[in-house]
Amino acid sequence: MTALKTLLEAAVKLADQQAQLLEEMQAIIAGKRGMGARMRLLSDGYLAAWAKRYGGKYVWQRTEDSAAAKRLLQHLEPEELVKRAARYLRSPNPFYADQRHPFRLFARDVNAFADDLQIPFEDNGATVVDCKHNPACRSDQEHTRRRAADMRA
Repeated sequence: MTALKTLLEAAVKLADQQAQLLEEMQAIIAGKRGMGARMRLLSDGYLAAWAKRYGGKYVWQRTEDSAAAKRLLQHLEPEELVKRAARYLRSPNPFYADQRHPFRLFARDVNAFADDLQIPFEDNGATVVDCKHNPACRSDQEHTRRRAADMRA
């Protein structure tokens, strides 16, 4: 009975893979981008943004990063993910910066970078919404300190 259960699980897994392949073929025939093209758009966009931030080349972790990218692409378009990645790479959060913004952390926290209000997509140097200080505050903590100092003055 255990052997039959194992075979059934394997058959279900193969059926799921076949269904995904058929969907991919239908999408390509319909003129849509296939998963390979979508993966390339996401990885190229992320690599370019990472290189802009760090001036070097990000080494794509084929197993981890590709699996995470595929999961993300099941829910979002590559253009949206590239925008979120740009916000992520500009994040001043030391948790990300200390690790040099790896893709796996972006994939894990992708929803935190969905909102243009949190970290502006346009690179204007400021990361705090409605900051009127000159120069603009780079973090919420800095903004709070400066606002408190303004009130005391």
